[in-house]
Amino acid sequence: MLPRIEITDGILSATIKMSNGDTSAVLAMTRMVAKSEEIDPDNVLGGIGAIMHLDSFEIYGEAIGHLYQKTCGGDIRRLLLIIRTCQLGHMSVGLLQGLSLGTHELDEGHWALYEANVLKDLPGFQKK
Repeated sequence: MLPRIEITDGILSATIKMSNGDTSAVLAMTRMVAKSEEIDPDNVLGGIGAIMHLDSFEIYGEAIGHLYQKTCGGDIRRLLLIIRTCQLGHMSVGLLQGLSLGTHELDEGHWALYEANVLKDLPGFQKK
C-alpha cells in the first residue's frame, strides 16, 4: 500500500489523512506533535516523524486511537515509545498492528523491555 502522507503535507493535512475522522486518532496525533520534542528529541522530524512511522506501519484511524487510548492508556510517552520500539526493530510491525487492533496486549514486563531497548538506542528519550 502506498503511504498516505506526502512530502508536501503539513501536520494538519497529515493528521486529516491519517485519522479517518476518528477523534481519538486526532487527539493522539495532536499530542504527539505537541510533546514529541520534549519526549523524543532525537526524532529530527518531531511529531510529524512519529505520524509518518504510523503511515509506514499502515496504522490508521480507529487503530491509532485504540493504540493510544487502550494499549498505551492515554499516555503519549508510551505511544511515542512503542512507535520508536517498532521503528528501531525491537518489535515487529505485525505485533504493533495487532496491538492497534486490540488482538494483542502487552504486560509490564514487555513495556520495561521495550523502554530499556529504546533508552539504550536513544539516550535522549525521556525517562519515566
